[in-house]
Amino acid sequence: MKQATTNDNKYVERKLDDDNGQQHGENEEKEEEKEQEQTSKMGCGIMGRYPVTSLLLFVGLGIGIGIGLSLWTPDQDDSLSKKYTLQWIGLIGDLFLRALTAVVLPIVFVNIVIAVVDMMLVGAAGGVGAKSIGLYLSTTLMASIFGVIISVIFSRWFIAGEHTL
Repeated sequence: MKQATTNDNKYVERKLDDDNGQQHGENEEKEEEKEQEQTSKMGCGIMGRYPVTSLLLFVGLGIGIGIGLSLWTPDQDDSLSKKYTLQWIGLIGDLFLRALTAVVLPIVFVNIVIAVVDMMLVGAAGGVGAKSIGLYLSTTLMASIFGVIISVIFSRWFIAGEHTL
């Protein structure tokens, strides 16, 4: 009888462990679903709920502002306002492009360095390096030949800095 009770106890312990494991697995699944819901939302407000609509809205807004500024004809009294407005908008655009360049160039540089180091570790750097140098030299040669041909073709229309057709 003692043997039967120990087997029953082992069965009950396994059953409890299985139930706890299933509950633990269900909790993990619920946590993963919550994380996915949180990471799937981009931005907040309308940006999170309707990203395509908000993108189209901002693109339309940018196009509308561009067309409006190009068609804007200020009065004689206010003729400098358009110039200053365009300078300020140009400043914002220049700052955006410089910030983008400041972020993108280091990322590209680091990725190139990592790729070269990985190729050197594998031992494939010699073949890839030779192909890269050959491609660079061939494209440079083609560009210079193309430039000489174009300058010879169009040189007859330009004489000593004068434009004649």
